[in-house]
Amino acid sequence: MTIFCDVLQAKDLPAMDLSGTSDPYVRVTLLPDKKHRLDTKVKRRTLNPRWNETLYFQGRCINVLL
Repeated sequence: MTIFCDVLQAKDLPAMDLSGTSDPYVRVTLLPDKKHRLDTKVKRRTLNPRWNETLYFQGRCINVLL
């Protein structure tokens, strides 16, 4: 089984640096075991990042709830 996660963009993030910007990234974790974790690329000095990335999780799903 493969799970696709499209990460597109964020808007109006809070500034975390003294310069008034941030270096944001997205971390996606599959629960409940938290062993499967993927990060996007870091977008430097922006509060409105655009990633346009697809994250792929591959493996076997156990106890799928419908």
